[in-house]
Parts: sequence; C-alpha cells; structure tokens
Amino acid sequence: MNDKKILLINPRVDYRPQPPLGLLYVAKRLEEKGYTVSLYDPVHGDNEAEFVSFFKEQNAFAVGITCLTAQENKLLYYAGLCKKLDPSVKVIAGGVHPTLIPERLISEPSVDVVVYGEGEETAPELFDAIRSGGSLSGVRGIGFKKDGVPVITPARELITDLDALSFPSRHLLNIKWYTKRLSLIRGQWVKATTLIATRGCPYQCIFCSSHKIFGRKVRFRSPANVVAEIKELRAAYGLEAVLFADDTLTIKKDWLIEMCAILKKECPGISWACQGRIETLDEEMLKAMVAAGCLQIEFGVESGSQKVLNALKKHQTVEQIRETFKLCKKLGIRDMANFIIGSPGETQEDIEQTRMLAREIDADCTEFFILTPYPGTELHDMATQNNWLIPGEAFYGRESKKPIMSINFKPEELVEMRKKLWEENLKNIWQDYLLDARFLLDVALFTLKNPVYILRYLRVLAREKSLAELGRYINEEYSRMG
Repeated sequence: MNDKKILLINPRVDYRPQPPLGLLYVAKRLEEKGYTVSLYDPVHGDNEAEFVSFFKEQNAFAVGITCLTAQENKLLYYAGLCKKLDPSVKVIAGGVHPTLIPERLISEPSVDVVVYGEGEETAPELFDAIRSGGSLSGVRGIGFKKDGVPVITPARELITDLDALSFPSRHLLNIKWYTKRLSLIRGQWVKATTLIATRGCPYQCIFCSSHKIFGRKVRFRSPANVVAEIKELRAAYGLEAVLFADDTLTIKKDWLIEMCAILKKECPGISWACQGRIETLDEEMLKAMVAAGCLQIEFGVESGSQKVLNALKKHQTVEQIRETFKLCKKLGIRDMANFIIGSPGETQEDIEQTRMLAREIDADCTEFFILTPYPGTELHDMATQNNWLIPGEAFYGRESKKPIMSINFKPEELVEMRKKLWEENLKNIWQDYLLDARFLLDVALFTLKNPVYILRYLRVLAREKSLAELGRYINEEYSRMG
C-alpha cells in the first residue's frame, strides 16, 4: 500500500459531461501537498470488474468519494466495494450530501470519515493525520467514529481568497469524453466545459441548500483569474465555449462588467453561458455580456403565479420576469426559463398562470421540473413537518418521473402535467439542434456505429409517445456513449 497515494471516485447517476469540479479542486490541493492522486470516473456506466482492476492497480491508502443527494446509493456501493477489496483502506465521503447530513453517512459501516463544507484545506490535513496515526479530533470540518460513536468536529472557515486556489486538476479526467461536442449549453452543439467563478449565495429560496456549503456571502475570484482559466482551457483542449456553474454570475455589476471587458480582450470568439437572477440584470450589464460572447442566460423563473413565487421565497415579481426576458430579446441574447411545479399552496389556477407566462415570455429554451425537498433545505423541513413526503420513495433528481413529495396534486398528476408542459415547449428546446449540421452528423455517425439504438429509439417513442422524451433519451445516450 502506498501511503502517499489517494484514489478519488466520482459516482455517477447521470452521464452529462460536467466535470466534478469540487473533487478536482481537492485533487489539485492534494497534489500540491505531495500526494499522488488518481480518479475513477465511470463515464460509460458502472463496471465492477473494471473498478476492481483499477482499485488494485492504484494501491491507495485512502479513497475519497464525492456525493450529491441522488448519489448516496452509489457512494455506499463504492465504499462497500473498497472495504471488501481492502478492509484497511480509509474511505472518506465528501461533497454536498455529506455536508447536509454528516451524521447519517458517518453511521455507515463502510464510511470512516465524512468531510463537510469546502474540502480544499480539510483534505490534506485529514490525510496527514490518517498517515501519521494521530487524532482526528483537531481536524475541523469532518465527522468520524470514536469508539463506534459518531463525532462531528467544529466547522472550518470558508476560503476567503479564491484566487489562492490553483485551477482544478482536469488532467485526471477522460478529457476527450469531457470535451466532445454536446448540448452542455442548451440549444448549442459545441465543445464546452464548466467552471466556477464565485462561491456563495445570499438568497433564501426554500428549495436550495447552497448556503449550507458555501455560505450566504458571495466570494469572487478576480476577473483576471477567471479569464486566465478560460484561456488555459481554450489553448489546452480547443474548447469553443464555457458554462459558468455558479449559482448566479450576475449578482455584482461592477465585477461582471470588468470580467466581460477582460474576456473580450483576452479571448475573442469564445462563447459562454451562465445562470442569472431576474432582478439583478440591467441593459448595461447585458450589453457587456453580449459583447464578451455570452450566448445564453438561464433563469430560475419557477412560476407564473406571484403567490407561488412568494411561497418559494424567490424575491422576484412576475413583472420583473417579463421585463428581463423582453430585454434579453431586445439585445439578442438567448434566454432560458426554468419552471417548477408542485410547490406549496400551488393550485391548478397557478399552474395555468405558469403555462401562460411561459407562452408570453417565449424563452429560447424552456424546462419544467417537479419540486424536490432535498435534505438541508427549508422545503425539506416543511415537507417533514406537514407529512408531504411519500413513504418509500428515495431522493431522485428533479428530472425524475417519480416525485417524492405530494402536496396538492398526486404524483401521477404532476408527472402528466410536467410532460404536457414540456411538450408544449419542445420546439424551443430542439429546433436549434435540428438545424445544426454538426448535431445531425454526430448523432447519425453514433447511430451507424451503434445500430442497436435504432430499435431503442423506436421503443422509447412507442412507450413514451413523446418526441420530447425521445429527444432527451438520444441526448443522454450520446452523452454517455458517444
């Protein structure tokens, strides 16, 4: 066993080529501290024989596994497999899910330590302590077992200087798979990847737990530092576009305008997209973004009902939504609208208002999701207190066909409403792909190489009776196997 070697695992429940940036930031910090790091990332699906071979080859003294809520079962699968292969290996769980409920995961027999919060400073300190055989009690931001009893240490302070963090260790990835042409920016078929420019969110949406990990205060990388990473990605991998994965990139006007000015100068021709808050944007900001190559802004519209928006604590008005989408169209920037159904207090009339608003704003891309009460959110507390959770259902992703919460509508009613809403807006999602020769060529070549998919396409269409679901299936399969 190599006591300087660490294996990191990215357990997958979907196959979108979005790199596990949190894990890669931790990997970089460990490498800087002298550790040898490898990454197991099953981009084509779980393969136990492949993993067993990889695990034995690495001969690592510790394994770190990242985990979102929907990945819990996968985390426990890999943790148990690692312990089966080598009972002495230390298994550490980190990421969003362990941060929200560390006590739950540290109670699992196959998990030795949980890291909660930001892991860049915690991980090297933790592994140093494990290697030396010292006490873990002095390592902040972790949970561990002492005499079989879970112990949670005090929280570690958030990182204040994000520029002090080196760029994530993307060299550990299957980079060809991560940089192929795909719909990472919806409506665009380009070679793209994700990056993060900020951490933290000051807003109080009841369905979000971001503040539990990154805090309420927004911390910014310097504009020059962000652009330097984009330049590096473009030069190294030939990328055409980047997707900012920040909760909201548009929260600070002067920072955004400065970043756009530097990006326009240093990376002419690069395209990008981001998420934005309805009430944070104005015409000056949008003009600067367009000039710097911004193709699309994704908005959490959520509902066409002011009553529902208030219940979700969105702190935006229906009129602000209308005005922001008008401004985007005036300036020629693609707009994307995300809606949620199944909210507290929502009625059929509210959903009809959502349908009408979606038609009115006529976004270039429109998505509908069923509200999910993830652990660590105010919504989850409400759902628990009001018995909204459906017994026996696990935490599926927001795109799941199985809602785990029922308030005013039955689960099957929510699924059917979402399907109809999605189909009504199908043209706004797929029309650009169907006119893109690169998309048609890539999918055609993929299908010719894998003719079994022709029958699968027909089966999906027959079962779902929905071009929307067929399109989703083609995109997901190409993402995974293409």
